[in-house]
Amino acid sequence: MIKTNPCDGIKRHKVDDKGRIFVLEEDEEKRLFAALTGPKEKFKSVVSLALHTGLRLHEVMGLKWDQVNLSDNEDEREIRVLSRARSGGLSRSMMWRSIC
Repeated sequence: MIKTNPCDGIKRHKVDDKGRIFVLEEDEEKRLFAALTGPKEKFKSVVSLALHTGLRLHEVMGLKWDQVNLSDNEDEREIRVLSRARSGGLSRSMMWRSIC
């Protein structure tokens, strides 16, 4: 028998007031991109990358071109992210199909 809950102390994802993990709905995403005009328009690519891959801000800002594969073959497109030192500097890869 387990005497303690193994989930005790685990930090949960932030949820909004409706009890959902914060993910933009399609109309919210459209409004966000509509607001990125003028001098803010240069941020559309970074915002799109973050929204569609789930990358954290420090991961987006730390990306190098040699970590990104924008192949014409959809099955080969990926982004490799080097995790922070706390996890031993291991990398993870994610497919990047829907927005390329």
